[in-house]
Amino acid sequence: MSVANALFILATGDGEDTFWTQLLVVVVLAAGVGIYGMVKSRAKRIERESNDETIETIIEQPMPLAKRRDLTSGMELLARDFLVEIVEQTDTVDRRDIAMQRLSFDELVRRRGLWAVASEALKVYVLDEGNLFGKKICCEAMKELAARTGKVAEQTAGRTAVHAGRELNG
Repeated sequence: MSVANALFILATGDGEDTFWTQLLVVVVLAAGVGIYGMVKSRAKRIERESNDETIETIIEQPMPLAKRRDLTSGMELLARDFLVEIVEQTDTVDRRDIAMQRLSFDELVRRRGLWAVASEALKVYVLDEGNLFGKKICCEAMKELAARTGKVAEQTAGRTAVHAGRELNG
């Protein structure tokens, strides 16, 4: 005898308990349908996970260089340009703007992006006439300007040596 036949016999009985018996039949049927649905969805999820594993192995394989796209560097450039723009706006005396400049300067130091800041703006941070920026920012700006001066001196020395070599050969 199947479960459906037993439930049908219980549901069609006469007597005082007919309502409760029919309610029990509905609850048992609902539970059966629920369990069937859970089993079916679990089977689909297992099937999907096995397909995802093959997709993951495809994703993990390196793409040819022609198809690779560098999406993060564009955002990094925008972020650096935004920070540099804030740092280079040195003509303000507003307390909030100065706080933003200090935070942006610190972030550029952390990202090693001070090379993008104009030398004129760095001079303002080095001089720090109103003691607005602090010693750390002053020192970092001075280091960057010193590094630039060293590079210019090396380039100038190289040009002078080449120029002197032409005079000797010429």
